[in-house]
Amino acid sequence: MAEALLQALNALYHHPDSQVKESADKWLERWRESTEAWQISDSLLHSPNTDKQTRLFCAQTLKTKVQQDFEELPVGSHSSLRQSLLALLLKYAVGFPTVRTQLCLALAAFTAHAPASQWENVGAVQWFANKLGRESKDVAVPCMLEMLAVLPEEAESRRVCVGPTRRDELRRELRQSLPNVLQILTGCLTGPSVVGQALRSFSSWLRLCDREANLTDLNLHQHVVVAAAIEALKGTEHFADAVDVICELLWLTSSTQYRPNPQLMPLVNLLVPTILGQTSRFYLILQRAQAAANGEDPDQIQPGVFPDDDDEIEKSSARLFTELGICYANLIAEGSELEELVGIILAVTRHPDENISSMGLDFWHRLAHRLTTSFDLSPEGPEAAAPEIRKDRFLPVFEQLVGVLEAQVRYPQNYAQMREDEKSDLMNKRDSIRTALMDPSLVLGGKRIMELLLHSINTACRAPAEKGVELEWARVEALLFCLRAVSSTSEAARDAHHSRLYKTLTDLPDHQLIQRTACLCIAAYSDWLGRDLRKGNADGVRAVLQMLTRNMGSFETSGAAAKGFLEVCESCAPCMESFVDGLVEIYRRVVIATDAHKGLGTLQPGSPQVTEQDAMLVMEGVCRAASTSMPDDRKAGPLSKLVDLTIASLEQMIQASKGGMEINKERIAVLVDRLSVVFRCYHSTEGMAELTGRVWLLLDFVLEQLPADTHTIERICRCIKSGLKASSTSCSPLLTAMVQTLPRRFAATQHSAFLYVASELAKIFGRDASKTDVLRSMMTDLFTKACSRLRRLEDFNQNPCIADDTFLLAKRVLQYCPVVLIGVAQMVELLLDTACAGILVQHREACCSILSFLSRLLHPARPEELGISNNVMDQVRRAFGARAPLLMRLLVAGIVGTLPSFLLEDVSDALHCILSDTQPQGVQWLSEAVSMLPETSATSPEREKFLGAAMAANHEVSSRALEDAVFDLSDICRRSRSVRVAAQQAVLPKELHQAVY
Repeated sequence: MAEALLQALNALYHHPDSQVKESADKWLERWRESTEAWQISDSLLHSPNTDKQTRLFCAQTLKTKVQQDFEELPVGSHSSLRQSLLALLLKYAVGFPTVRTQLCLALAAFTAHAPASQWENVGAVQWFANKLGRESKDVAVPCMLEMLAVLPEEAESRRVCVGPTRRDELRRELRQSLPNVLQILTGCLTGPSVVGQALRSFSSWLRLCDREANLTDLNLHQHVVVAAAIEALKGTEHFADAVDVICELLWLTSSTQYRPNPQLMPLVNLLVPTILGQTSRFYLILQRAQAAANGEDPDQIQPGVFPDDDDEIEKSSARLFTELGICYANLIAEGSELEELVGIILAVTRHPDENISSMGLDFWHRLAHRLTTSFDLSPEGPEAAAPEIRKDRFLPVFEQLVGVLEAQVRYPQNYAQMREDEKSDLMNKRDSIRTALMDPSLVLGGKRIMELLLHSINTACRAPAEKGVELEWARVEALLFCLRAVSSTSEAARDAHHSRLYKTLTDLPDHQLIQRTACLCIAAYSDWLGRDLRKGNADGVRAVLQMLTRNMGSFETSGAAAKGFLEVCESCAPCMESFVDGLVEIYRRVVIATDAHKGLGTLQPGSPQVTEQDAMLVMEGVCRAASTSMPDDRKAGPLSKLVDLTIASLEQMIQASKGGMEINKERIAVLVDRLSVVFRCYHSTEGMAELTGRVWLLLDFVLEQLPADTHTIERICRCIKSGLKASSTSCSPLLTAMVQTLPRRFAATQHSAFLYVASELAKIFGRDASKTDVLRSMMTDLFTKACSRLRRLEDFNQNPCIADDTFLLAKRVLQYCPVVLIGVAQMVELLLDTACAGILVQHREACCSILSFLSRLLHPARPEELGISNNVMDQVRRAFGARAPLLMRLLVAGIVGTLPSFLLEDVSDALHCILSDTQPQGVQWLSEAVSMLPETSATSPEREKFLGAAMAANHEVSSRALEDAVFDLSDICRRSRSVRVAAQQAVLPKELHQAVY
């Protein structure tokens, strides 16, 4: 086997054929999973003749095996494994850093598996110190420092396959070892060459601690390692490592109230002056960065002081100040000597590198929150500042912050020439700053920030005429962007600034990016227009609509204009009756122009230049305005004008098809989507029922012609469902035709979209007793056909949409007309059998639908009210009970690894519903399933803990406890592949073994 391994490695690293390399790689992956990998890897590492690549591969293999397959080993071999790993570590301590790292990780993983009792009563850390302390410093120090670095990291890692209980124990054991760690680190600090590694190890242990840790007795302010970190801040070689240590110490010294912990004030008094002592250095770094951003030579500033690549020093310096501000945000908000830090963090936020400037955003958010919360954060005593006085002190700096953020979101002058990925990065940056602008808006208040932004916009727009300078279009656009970002907090400014706002937005320079952002601003402030219109002031709405319509004349601005148009129509809808004719005409012009751009008609001069998506937004806006503002007896007129062009085009295509012309699928998709918008957004039940009947006849013909076009079927069914929903019970004349057509179309196409059309019919007519027989006939037909396609788990994985919509339909029937399903015993049994066959489907929505159906089946809506007798429900429970033992096994299999972990919450909810309705028998079924788990996967105490939570599941308050128990059992049984496979195979029926794996 060793020879085969060496041949595979040689092929992987040296063979010229890529297919041979790929085959070798797959063989090596399978070999790593074998039990032989333990002994062979160990032997090759001990051999003096093993080459470099083989050594590294074997070390990686041992690390992976200890992390994931430790339970393959007999307990008696644990000690010898540890001794062998330690011997290998000593062998490769000097000159083999990559191998040494892998062996340290393997020993750290071993520590995770081995409890404190297996470390000679001194704990893992001291055990390693004792063993390595016998070696020379050249060997011991690098090994010990690397072990100290990886031990806490592995304790927090999910790579090591241990259960949650052992993981918690490990963290506890390691935290208790912190005094030993500090002593060991002190001994390892033998010279400058090890400072960086010692600091990295120290920061790893600090990350493992929490704010509740008792650090008082450690006297960290006097400790050698802390002193080494502070000394390293003065240089550049270990600066980043020192910053990691200082930042971790800051978090440990701050309380949950973001103030210094009084018990650690000696350490705080050491750290704060040390950090502030870096101020002048940071400002030099900032000057260099600004010079580089401006195309100047940064080395002209303090040449020789910084290394050639000082990016890491820039980031670390910025992090040092921002984390100090975040940790002590309350102290800063209350007024303290740390107020000077605010100006430094403002400079961080001004930095031209987004990775650095974004560090300050969290600080501003925390400070703004502290300054604007209603409860008093001030310390006790008469000298404490009142909340309003405290906030006033910070108003100037938050006004400056607005300017800094505005500069950060400006488009560069070469925006048009930027690559698409660069534009995407810029958009992401602007999105993050849009969120950050909420913080100065809350502190300054809506009136002040609105006044500040409008004044700046108007000043910048007047500058070309008043000063003869070129328009700063990027600045104007950025200010508009900020204005849009603070819209949700500017309500207090409406009365004072609404007229000025509309005038500013409708009288801006004719620059595409300025106009586009102005349209988006109008969308953001559309509620202000609605309130003005309700007061009888229509001038603002009229001016805004003209501006938006004008911007629909360019593809560059039409998207934003269409969005603004929709928002204005929605906000002003109740009072727009006098605008309806004009809005309908705008839509007709947009539709005609959109079709003309596709070659369907003549494009007139001055026509809108909009995409089909933009046309949909315009149509939606007109629908909402017309149907909301018009009285019921006048809604038919606008509705007819909105759909006549679409209906006419659809009828022409159908006539051409009858004459032998092929149907244009792309055109059908556009027309159907337009009709869907009308059905969704035009509120007129009587008018919709007539329109739905008319459209159904046309689209049913299209379905007949395109039985294999899944996308067209999906669109048509979505359109018809929207029509039925809009028509409600007024579509009753269509019911008979649909009851006959839907099962036939579903059988012919096997498309699940017909199932969700049936679902809408169940919702609309489910409470009408006169429709029960008709619905039962349709549902029986649909369920029979759907379930015939879902007999095995493979069928569910191949047809997840059918599975999803079948059980969504079943749940909808149980919710609105349960008698249709509950009263047919054969249908209940068929659906239960189908659910058992597919409950382990890997498709998220399909699995959730099955679980929801099972939960609802035992709790149908209003059974007594809908005439469902106790005898009928007893039949349902008997049918469920006959399948419950299998069902519980499948649910347990899902928990222990057959289902993805993101479905565990849904499994828990379904299990809780089942158990609460079937106690105590449900717990017995579950207990039988859980008892099948092997002891190596879940121990008896772990199984009993899970069942204890299940027994309490009939109490509502224990649903969270059951969910926690489900996640715990899952974590236990998924801790390694071998454990997971053993657990699954133990509870799954044999016929499902092959289907799942």
